[in-house]
Amino acid sequence: MANTDERNVKRYDLDSDGRASGERVLATLDAGPDGMKVDVNGNLNFAARGGVQIYSPAGALLGRITAPVSPRNLAFGDADFKTLYLVGNAIYKVRLDVAGAVQY
Repeated sequence: MANTDERNVKRYDLDSDGRASGERVLATLDAGPDGMKVDVNGNLNFAARGGVQIYSPAGALLGRITAPVSPRNLAFGDADFKTLYLVGNAIYKVRLDVAGAVQY
């Protein structure tokens, strides 16, 4: 969960019925996070000030994608789902080595 007010991203355990428990902080940031997407490896990509930050399922920062503006949301796209679109006051795209996970 992106918690903009507390400037962190929280994670939860889900039981077989989808009920959440075990709230804990995955990442603490210097600015509030916004839109989030998951890639096929389970890594969390989320929009934050200055670009996108990528965290492993264990909470390790894997990298950052800088952008000329702070994106408000993001989406994986193109036929192979390896293009990450960043949406702010304009739309930017970045080709990645890892595809996004299909969420539907």
